[in-house]
Amino acid sequence: MVKRQKFSKAEKEDRWLEFLQRVYFSKSFTSTNFNTIDFSKIIGIPSGNLIVQLRENLGLSFIKCKIALRIYYAIQCINEGYLTLHTVEGLANECGFTSRSRFSVVFKAVTDFTPKEYAEHPKHTLPKWRDLIAKCQALSV
Repeated sequence: MVKRQKFSKAEKEDRWLEFLQRVYFSKSFTSTNFNTIDFSKIIGIPSGNLIVQLRENLGLSFIKCKIALRIYYAIQCINEGYLTLHTVEGLANECGFTSRSRFSVVFKAVTDFTPKEYAEHPKHTLPKWRDLIAKCQALSV
């Protein structure tokens, strides 16, 4: 009989942060059609478990998880100078948002800056995943 291994809450969170990074590097979240099935395929768990597992291990709904991925990507793009050649609307589309206004509202809620304000400040470092997740947990979406 195979004995199931017990993981601490911190170990489970670390594992899910690795899953989040795997999804991030796939860049599939930038598709406006990105869904739980796509996410599940990338990390290799059944899609039926995904929503429960995200909530239990990261404290995020799927929507908030998608927002975290997209805002992290937006920050990376801004840091690389995306807004010097493109519009905020172009950045919103690049990150998977369907409207500039929704993107700007969510970006400000997570970073405390509008995308343009963020770009005007000296280069920011990418946030730590845990910090970004905490900001996204507090969102009312």
